[in-house]
Amino acid sequence: MTPIPTEMEEWKQAKIEQHNHQAEYKYNEAMSYILRKFPLFGVVLHEKLPSKQSYDIQAMSTDGTCIKYNPDFVRKQPLLTNVFVIVHECGHNVCLHSFRMKDRDMRLWNVACDYQINSMLTRMGVGEMPKGALLEERFDGSKMSVELIYDILLREGKDKDKEDDSEPPSDPQDEEDNSANNKDGETQNNPDDMIGEQYKEEIAEAQSSGWVEKYEGVEDPNGEKIFQEEFVQKTTQEMEDSFAEALAHGQMATRKSSGVGSINWHEVMNANKRETISWEDALREFLNARARNKKNWNRPHKKWLQQGYWMPSKMGRQLEDIVVMVDESGSMSEDEVNAVFSNLRNLFEDKIIPLSKVAILHFASHVDHVDIIEHGDIPEYIRHTNGGTDFDNAFKKAQELEMEGKIRPACYIVMTDMEDRYPPDPGLPVLWMSTTDPELRAQYYWGLPEYGKITHLQVEDS
Repeated sequence: MTPIPTEMEEWKQAKIEQHNHQAEYKYNEAMSYILRKFPLFGVVLHEKLPSKQSYDIQAMSTDGTCIKYNPDFVRKQPLLTNVFVIVHECGHNVCLHSFRMKDRDMRLWNVACDYQINSMLTRMGVGEMPKGALLEERFDGSKMSVELIYDILLREGKDKDKEDDSEPPSDPQDEEDNSANNKDGETQNNPDDMIGEQYKEEIAEAQSSGWVEKYEGVEDPNGEKIFQEEFVQKTTQEMEDSFAEALAHGQMATRKSSGVGSINWHEVMNANKRETISWEDALREFLNARARNKKNWNRPHKKWLQQGYWMPSKMGRQLEDIVVMVDESGSMSEDEVNAVFSNLRNLFEDKIIPLSKVAILHFASHVDHVDIIEHGDIPEYIRHTNGGTDFDNAFKKAQELEMEGKIRPACYIVMTDMEDRYPPDPGLPVLWMSTTDPELRAQYYWGLPEYGKITHLQVEDS
């Protein structure tokens, strides 16, 4: 067999790394959203459930020690779906599903867990549940334990099996075959096989939108799982206590953020569609959300310490590269673009938002010019091209620069009249700064993009 050229191997590896990078950003974007809108779950995730990438699972999974996610799944989902699935996995841990599984069938246990968790999250208005996810009105997770739901499903499966057994075989030879199998010591109706067939669709759906595994120990310093039964029994109670403590922290944060212990969950459903604040504030909020806080666990956060909790202090913030795409098709006035550039310049010069590089793409029907600026030294805007609008070429150019190692983008900012078909989700946060009012844009042929945030770029006359 002809070996794959080294260049091809390097290209494939670069592509995988790019996908992993995009997935990491989308996961962190959802995490930031959860911390801001759902502190009850966000604090638990922050304190107890680190994330790990894995291509061995379909979507996400948890065993009580972390949340694993498939990068391909995360980067293809819209923000609110990722929010739902991450909180779904967090819910498994808050309800201690990994620790309560015991010797039950893992597949049917997952079906029962999904019915319980999804009923509560949909009632709370958390994100957007994946299409086809398990949900039945009769299973109210706030009133029914997962064990009860599991027993109901198991009983219904057995009843269904009895109904099937009551029917005469279609062929007399079947009875002889069954008798022969039983004489050989084989179980014709293996319980595991029965569950797999009776709940085939439900099990597949549970796997495709989030999975819970049985807790079987923690990792030693070498990253290997410790499976000794005695150790597992000892640490199970410690893990349960740990989640109870994190949940108490989350409840406190929820009360402090809402004042009365309730959250406007409806806001979650619409927050990703459009910004209602001014474009200057939208830009600042968007970039602030991308900047990461460095943590120092040796120095406790004073606010949390006063409440009796040891939380890390902040050591500073850092924002990786940003890509600014300027639509120069003719509808963008220089006053509008210069206003945005001045706003960016002020944010960086005042060290409100630190970053590495800014890549400015001047585009219309194609990308005519690229400026890569170091250390946030934003220049005065100069128009470089004109013509029709083509988002696809601009997004592809940004991805090309990333593949070549010239930039490591944290987000895209697109200044445009939005007069073009929207390209596929790039897997990174996108701020659409529209010169057309988004409320009007929603009525136009192209409508609104299904990803990213939108703000109305309108510069007041001086």
